Order: sequence, then structure tokens, then C-alpha cells
Amino acid sequence: MYSCLWHALLYNVYMKEFARSKKITYNLMSFTAFKSLLLFSFLVESPKSIDEMREYIINHPYLKKQEKLSSDAVRIYMYSLEKIGCQIVKTRENKVTKFSIAKTPFKMKVSEDQFNDLMKTYKHLSKVLSVHELIIVEKFLRKIIKHIDCENAAEIMEKKSVLKGIDPDLLTELTDHAEAQNQIIIEYNSPHSGQILVELIAQRVEYTNNMFYIYGTSIEHQNYGCFLVNRIIKIASVKPKAIAGNLEEITVGLELTGSDIPEPDGCVKILNTENGKTLLEITSSNTFDITQRLLAMGGDCKVLYPQEFKAEFVKKLKQMRQQYE
Repeated sequence: MYSCLWHALLYNVYMKEFARSKKITYNLMSFTAFKSLLLFSFLVESPKSIDEMREYIINHPYLKKQEKLSSDAVRIYMYSLEKIGCQIVKTRENKVTKFSIAKTPFKMKVSEDQFNDLMKTYKHLSKVLSVHELIIVEKFLRKIIKHIDCENAAEIMEKKSVLKGIDPDLLTELTDHAEAQNQIIIEYNSPHSGQILVELIAQRVEYTNNMFYIYGTSIEHQNYGCFLVNRIIKIASVKPKAIAGNLEEITVGLELTGSDIPEPDGCVKILNTENGKTLLEITSSNTFDITQRLLAMGGDCKVLYPQEFKAEFVKKLKQMRQQYE
């Protein structure tokens, strides 16, 4: 442990010198310590092969390929980590041996109350973060619980995570496909039809009412819909750069009072603002999305046209009211 502290001190001196001069000076630093620290951060992330470790160290910007590195040298650095208390484990992936750090001696003591407060903050942030940002935070928290001393952290995480029951990697894939507007086929566990295949042009993924949804255009029915992500078993196949059929677009005119005016985008067009009232139009082939936008505006919104959509919207509002009478 004393040698580890000595190496850390030397590392600090080295980094200050590097920041000042931008040059490597071998007599300022125990390079075994520096490379061991590099290896530590690399192996904590995920399992790595000897060749991957060699390439990572050789190509590090601070070292600038100043020396060759043998496989035996890499093993020496791993041995240095084991000597200070790291547990390094081996696995086989596609006939390649990989190493990772399973345990470290550097655990922070965190109480259950502190971890619960952290999860409350996470839940609060979920209301304002994008789906990609939520995935990053989720993965970060899952990584943290491996390196803190909190007996029930994993159990608390499982119960309170916004991604409860959802594979973060699947959610990442769905979000990427939605951004690329790809045509995908998903294996979906329908509550009515059981396990089915759904082909759609992915358009967006949202976290709404504590649930993740993927929205898109159905290839079979040529209409817009949404699907619960936690019911998606897997992405069966992908067809990039999909082109939707000729879906009929509708333009809905409305009058909006108050200051909470939506930002103009590909669907929303502001026509006029006068005397505290704003006239705007929403154009889309997705009547479901238009309806959701209007409901979100609440009593500040009044539909002006077209008459057919207005009648359907009023009918829906009356049906909703009847549920509370």
C-alpha cells in the first residue's frame, strides 16, 4: 500500500510537469505506476485482451509511442494492481482471453439513505433529460454500485430505476434507429395478441408518464402509433433509410391563450400573435400526435379547423369528462 501511495505522489508530480512543459521527462515519474493507473481505469470499464491493453497504453497521448510494450510488461502492470488489492479475473470471448477488474480496495462508504437520495435526484432529473442522457446516467449509476460499500444499492437501483425492466442497450438501439428514421421490425409482446412482429419506421423515443415509448409509422397499416419499450423483446431486423408511404397530412388550426407557446418546428407554424392570443397550425400525418399536443396545452387551447378533426376532438373530450361524472 505504501508503494501505491508513493506511485500516486510521483504521478501527481509528473502530471504537473507535463501540464507545464508538455514533455515527458522519465526521471520525474515511475512509469510503471502511471501505466498501472492507466490500466486500472481501462479494465474497470469492461474486459480487455492483452493486445487491447498494449494498444491503449502505447497510443496514450501522454506517452506518444515513445517505447515498445511487450505482453509480459502488461502482465507486470496487472500484477502491480493485484498487489494493491485489485481482483483481476479472466474470461474467454470468441476464443480470446480477456481480463477485467472484479473488485478494488477503493470502495466508498455510502449509506442506504444517501443512495436513496441519489435515486430521488435521478428520478427528478428524468423529467428533463433526453432519452440518451437518461441512458448515460443509468449506466453511470450501475457502474457506481460496483465500487461503493452499500449493501442494498443494487436492490434499490432495481426498484427505483427509470429503466426498470428495460435493457439499456436495446433502448440505445431504438433511440439511434429513431434518429436515423430507420425502418425496423420489432418482436413485440402485445397484451392482446401475444408475441407478434411489428414493422415500423421509427421516429422518436420518449419517456412519458414514467414509461418509455417508441413512436413510428406502421408499414402494414400506414398509420402512426406508439409501442411500450418494456414490451419489446428484441429488434428482429433493420432496413435503413426507409421511405414512408403516401400518408395523408392534416393541418389543424388553433387559438392559444397565455404565454406558454410551443416552439415552431417541422410540424408547428405560428401565424399571428395579438392581444394575448396566438393563432398557429400543426401539420402532420399523425393525428394521435396532434391530439396529444392539444391535450398537453389544456384549457388554453381551442381548435378552429378542420371541422371533422374538431368534432372528433370534442367527442374525445366529452368521453374523458364522462369518466369523472
